[in-house]
Amino acid sequence: MDSFNDPRSPLGSFVSDSYVRSTWIAFFTLWVLWGLSFVFKHAFLRDDEPAVTATNPAVSNADPETANKTTFLLKTKSGFNRRFRNFHSVMRDSVLMLLSVVSLNTLGVGSTRAVLILAWIFVVFAILYAITDFVIEHRFIRIGFSVILYAVALAIGGSAIARGWNLF
Repeated sequence: MDSFNDPRSPLGSFVSDSYVRSTWIAFFTLWVLWGLSFVFKHAFLRDDEPAVTATNPAVSNADPETANKTTFLLKTKSGFNRRFRNFHSVMRDSVLMLLSVVSLNTLGVGSTRAVLILAWIFVVFAILYAITDFVIEHRFIRIGFSVILYAVALAIGGSAIARGWNLF
């Protein structure tokens, strides 16, 4: 019998818990925001370096006056492009970090309510970090938010190992 569907198995009863479901909803919320930034990045931002083709000579031979013109797409290497790429990078890194610790907790049948609270705290700080990094580019802000996110992820992982992984 499948252990996910069997309510008598520890994993089945754990996965059916509403706290675990809400934890995965927190992850999915962050994943949706990352997906939106992924689509926006590829739909509206140009690559940093244009490809060298027969119709597009090397960048070093480009006319300086035509190189600074804006097009329908956002200007290459503009402040917005750089800042949005940082936003996208923060969202991607946060999704991967939260995925790893929530998976560790779920597969190990770890904590439920504590991980739920920590996962939502992680999501809120990840969103604040991405928005703050987009608006204010500062090294100390990045360090501060990175330490906070790492500490929350460590708390989730520590709780998963302390309360889980003792099925056998």
